[in-house]
Amino acid sequence: QGDLYFGTQTALVLLIALGEVPLIGDPLKLVMGSSALFGGVGALIAGVVELSSKHDETSNIVETGIYSLVRHPIYAGLIAIC
Repeated sequence: QGDLYFGTQTALVLLIALGEVPLIGDPLKLVMGSSALFGGVGALIAGVVELSSKHDETSNIVETGIYSLVRHPIYAGLIAIC
């Protein structure tokens, strides 16, 4: 079931990314959509990297990097992508 969910989300993100044709579509949608997509992916990746580099046996709240700006960057990135 997890593979189907991952495949469906990947397909949706690709459709969103490739669905807008720059010369035909509305330029504001293109700029805002691309910004949200790439910003969301960036926040998601930064959150995962920061969290995995700080993970140890004595888990504390991470307050550096992207986590100093956004409390839940992985969730924020997923919402921005959608």
